Amino acid sequence: MPKQEGLLKVKGTMDDLNYYKTKDGEYRVRKKGGVDAERIQNDPRFERTRQNNAEFGRSCRAGGKIRRALRPVLSPTNTDPKTVGRLSKVMHMITKSDPINDRGMRTPMEGEPDPLKGFEFNVQSHMGYLLGNKIQYTMGTGSGDFSLPTGFELPKDIIPDGSDAGQFSLSLLTIDVDKEDAFDLDIVKSDFFDLKTGLAADLNLSVTQSSSISPAFQLLILGLEFSQEVNGKYYDFKGQKTNSLRCLDSLKIS
Repeated sequence: MPKQEGLLKVKGTMDDLNYYKTKDGEYRVRKKGGVDAERIQNDPRFERTRQNNAEFGRSCRAGGKIRRALRPVLSPTNTDPKTVGRLSKVMHMITKSDPINDRGMRTPMEGEPDPLKGFEFNVQSHMGYLLGNKIQYTMGTGSGDFSLPTGFELPKDIIPDGSDAGQFSLSLLTIDVDKEDAFDLDIVKSDFFDLKTGLAADLNLSVTQSSSISPAFQLLILGLEFSQEVNGKYYDFKGQKTNSLRCLDSLKIS
């Protein structure tokens, strides 16, 4: 895709060229074109396109429902500019794993949520790098546990400037992504710990949930937030994408 160079950046349409700005802040240009929307909707030759669009649309909506359900733990500080697109792609993979419905009619809930395992909501603060092989957890229907040993320290090079405290959260989300507002979310949080000295004692987080939603996906979500302590109060770093959020595991309730 061609990029715009020089001091003058343009957005808009000129002749058959479209100038635009991407979510990453890059200015690009593309040629106008494509097939008329009415033809895509009605021409028999575009039936597969319509089927693909229908399934991708369901996948995007499913991803949006997960993000909205996670609002208490999801924020601009633990997401990146491509989180929405990456999650939509994963949900599309799940939709395509539906073994029951015909092409064009497949739905996320008939698929398997395995691709969500390990999903990083913020690749700019990758939980896999922060914790490495220290990620120890268990998950079963309606429960999840996470632990870290005494003395655990985060890599010094990833700690944001000015931050001196950290806090972990463990969330269990039960959700039917084919329906609106059909979810339960339970969250537990650790005490704040000193980033310079590490954990003073073993960290053990356990979350349990009794949900009547079925069928549903259950997601075990681990979060890490950086803060600055001032006179006994903790302040987060608004406007910075320094925090981490990861889907540790996923399972399906039938």
